[in-house]
Amino acid sequence: MGHLDSIFFFSTIQNNIVFEVEYNELYFGAYRETQYDYLTSSLSWYVVSKPSWITVKPSSGSGSVNLQITASSNFNSSPRYGIIELSNNSTTITINVEQDGAY
Repeated sequence: MGHLDSIFFFSTIQNNIVFEVEYNELYFGAYRETQYDYLTSSLSWYVVSKPSWITVKPSSGSGSVNLQITASSNFNSSPRYGIIELSNNSTTITINVEQDGAY
C-alpha cells in the first residue's frame, strides 16, 4: 500500500485567487491504488497533463473538490515516476507521483 510523504499545502494566492492542493507528492504501491488530494480553487480548473498510468477524477471543474487519483498496477520490477499538472489558466500546480514496482 502506498503512503503520503508529507502533509502540507502547496498553494498559489494571487489577487485573492486561491489555487492549492493538500499534497504535492503521492506514493502508490505496485498494484492498483486510489488516493485523494483536496484541491482548493476559487476559479475553474483542469488537468493539463498526467502520466498514462494515472487517472484523475474529475479532470476539470469549478471550485474546490476532492481529487480521486488512481494508479494502475505496475507489473514491472522498476518504480515509475510522473507529474500531474493542474491549471486555472493563470497558474499551474504540479503533483509528483511515484509508484513502486512489483516484487
